[in-house]
Amino acid sequence: MLETSKDLLYIVIAFCVLWFTIFICWMIYYMAMILKRIHSVMETFTKTLEAVRSFFENAKSKINKVRKKSFKVYSSTPHFFPWK
Repeated sequence: MLETSKDLLYIVIAFCVLWFTIFICWMIYYMAMILKRIHSVMETFTKTLEAVRSFFENAKSKINKVRKKSFKVYSSTPHFFPWK
């Protein structure tokens, strides 16, 4: 099987290439898992940000409704507000 030292060298190189290939596959797998986690975190962050934006839009619309109604009451009853 091993007739020269060159045969041993080829076996060692083949073994190193095998381990290098296994390492590259392992690294690609973990990079994919990291990207998957980043994607799920970004989805959660986007949903949270959308909920916060929706909350503030609803609060703004309610405040505007109250402001408009209070202005109507204030302007329609001048005798209750003598400082007008």
